[in-house]
Amino acid sequence: MANNSKTSNKNIIWIICGVAIAIVGVIVGIIIALNASNGSGDDGGGDNGGSSNSSSSGELVVADSGWTYVQSTMWGNSVWYGVAIRNDNKGKVASFPKVKVVARSADDKILFSDEFTCSLDYAYYGETLYCGGHYGQQTEKPAKVEFKTSLDEWEDESAVNYPRNTDFVIKNTSEKKDDSTITYTGEIYNNSKTKINSAHIVVIFKKDGKIVGGDMSFSDKLEAGSDDTFQMYVSDAPEYDEYAITAQVAMIN
Repeated sequence: MANNSKTSNKNIIWIICGVAIAIVGVIVGIIIALNASNGSGDDGGGDNGGSSNSSSSGELVVADSGWTYVQSTMWGNSVWYGVAIRNDNKGKVASFPKVKVVARSADDKILFSDEFTCSLDYAYYGETLYCGGHYGQQTEKPAKVEFKTSLDEWEDESAVNYPRNTDFVIKNTSEKKDDSTITYTGEIYNNSKTKINSAHIVVIFKKDGKIVGGDMSFSDKLEAGSDDTFQMYVSDAPEYDEYAITAQVAMIN
């Protein structure tokens, strides 16, 4: 009888352990299912469009770029460039985005490095900003030109109240060529509710659908809901078969 009693006690203990293990397994399964459900939302990687320069990298996307080496006996040899940068960081504003233009020789020697021309103000999520310029007195033709982006910081959209760059519209443009100088005129309209001190006015040159250069100028002060005329001059530009003029905020106050 004693042996039967011990055997029964052992069986009861094994049964209790089995039930406990089963209960723990059910609880763990529920927790895993809940975590999987919570992780299937905005963190799935689709918000940034699959770009390699995603928000987690802290970089802006170089959406398009191009350059041309122009030789001139009147103005000297120069490198013209144009670049488009895009903010793919959802819910974030890129504060003071910059583009560093680096020209290199065939043996990777740095011929020049320019960041001043392409210093912008900010870019909302989904906005594409353009900049263009040229680097003069460049006697040696670069083998390649690189465009590297940076910014001061990411700000939450909910924490800022800047006018959107897309609120500034260029219209009624015209082009006049005279010897080696091109004159562009047009109007810029401030469709926002904010007065700004100035805007970048950017012309981008393309040939066969590819960017070959660009240039920038500035507007005067623009009241909210108002427009103004502009005039910009470009000398010794690269050969192109189409151009586009855009605008974005240069200075709010």
